Amino acid sequence: MYRNSKSKIKPSVGPLLDDCWTVVSNNKEMAELLNGFFSSVFTKEKTDCLPEIRQFFQGSDNDKSRCYNITADMVKSKLYKLKMNKEQSTWVDSISTRMLLELSGDISEILAKIFNKSLLSGEVPYDWKLTNVIAIFKKCDKSKASNYRPLSLTSNVCKVFESIMRD
Repeated sequence: MYRNSKSKIKPSVGPLLDDCWTVVSNNKEMAELLNGFFSSVFTKEKTDCLPEIRQFFQGSDNDKSRCYNITADMVKSKLYKLKMNKEQSTWVDSISTRMLLELSGDISEILAKIFNKSLLSGEVPYDWKLTNVIAIFKKCDKSKASNYRPLSLTSNVCKVFESIMRD
């Protein structure tokens, strides 16, 4: 509660107007209304031609140059670059930026092993796929769902992994 009061993001929404101009003030109904709007503005990407992750990172017997290994030093370097002002992203996995920063020397080896296992297995841990979406007011009328934008709060550990892969 105290932490949330210090957050720069104030997740208060509503009441909202639905398509029939009816006032919606129930939290579940407002969430459904926002979810419907957010879903309508995103495009669905095709996933039928994505590369097989195991082949890409394990390399073939003929091409070991494609093998990729994440080291503890790579992880530690990324952990040191985390920004402390992004504390609100702890809402998903309860692993704060501060904790990752302060324990970076102790956990970088373990995280490197987890990241490499994920690459070799071609699987991402379930918790890394979870996202909390909060609505951020943009402008104009607060009663319209179209005047909010979604903000996705994801796992800090997954963000470190993605950053290493992007590099």
